[in-house]
Amino acid sequence: MNIATIEFLLFFTASLLFLLIFLALYYLWNKTSEIEAITRKSVKTMTRLSGGTLLGLLGKEIWDALASAKLPVDRREELENRYVYILQRHIERVLEQGVFDHRKGKNETPSSDAAIGGTKGEIQSWIPQKYVKTLYSIGQETAIPSLDGEQTDLLMDKIQETIGAMLSDIGMQNRQRVLFNRVRNNVNSKDEETDSDEIS
Repeated sequence: MNIATIEFLLFFTASLLFLLIFLALYYLWNKTSEIEAITRKSVKTMTRLSGGTLLGLLGKEIWDALASAKLPVDRREELENRYVYILQRHIERVLEQGVFDHRKGKNETPSSDAAIGGTKGEIQSWIPQKYVKTLYSIGQETAIPSLDGEQTDLLMDKIQETIGAMLSDIGMQNRQRVLFNRVRNNVNSKDEETDSDEIS
């Protein structure tokens, strides 16, 4: 075998090796791009359907952080101040869903998760399922047309007790009066709007 043949074989082998390396790198780059595209799409979908974070916490993480009592005082206060409105709207949404479903003849307890609109966009909120069931049931009861004043007061007491239990779980008992009053006022105003719609 002469020198020219050896040089040709070396050149051919090196070229083939470089080609294989290039193809392998291209394949990896292509797959990585596909995975990144799928991931971005999934994140956008999840955010759109489930809401975003609150101080970096998402859904059940918010509840668990408040329940753990391990947050620094300043961070806890900030989280409570922003979460109390989200929790209020979540409670109202479950109650409203109960009312709506009762009027439609449905009985489907909502999920613990909900995307709640806040001042800076939607936040993913989470409530333990036992409280969701209780609030949903109360909502269905409030939709009964024949309720008298005493029965309505009893339902409001149930709402207050449920809110108290929820806030006790996450160490926010001091927010109970304000939160309940807001929920009660909003629920009452919704009922008045519904009554006027039915009359008209």
